Amino acid sequence: MKTELETPTKQTTSSQSADRDFIKDYVKYADVLEAPSAAHEAIAIALLSAVLNRAIRIEYGAITTPLDLWIALLSHSGMGRNTLVELARPVLKAADLEEVVLHSTWGSKQALYQNVAEHPAGMWIWPELSVVFKTLSDSRFGGVKEWVTDRYDSFAIPPTIGYLTSQCWQRITSASVFWKHLSTRS
Repeated sequence: MKTELETPTKQTTSSQSADRDFIKDYVKYADVLEAPSAAHEAIAIALLSAVLNRAIRIEYGAITTPLDLWIALLSHSGMGRNTLVELARPVLKAADLEEVVLHSTWGSKQALYQNVAEHPAGMWIWPELSVVFKTLSDSRFGGVKEWVTDRYDSFAIPPTIGYLTSQCWQRITSASVFWKHLSTRS
């Protein structure tokens, strides 16, 4: 039996909200697969972490700790891991928090760095982990695995990398060729 995950409305009183448990509600909502409830709990916790991590840090003396949470769902083939993860999207949409998910595919480490510089907080929903590791092991991504791992406990936002569009490059090439043609005339 599928239970709809209710989103708070303006009519919800503070006492009603206090009685709610997002994680339990999410597990009920997502319990349509043959996945263990712990897998649904992990997704619910990841959603909370992604939303809260944009603004909340835990200060403990000289140490500042983010709410970063990295999850790898491990199971036998056919458990429905991709479906399990995709069940989170309607919840984010209902809460008007779709921007939390970072939609990007990178062709180079510079593109990944640029994406992180532009979106320092968010949640990547990656496909099969072996595919991600294979991509990040490609020579075009030299040093990225280490760099991503360092982001886990680093608050330093990488500098933005700017690129000219192909249209700008075309103009530069045209100007260079034209200039060369004029400079070789006698």
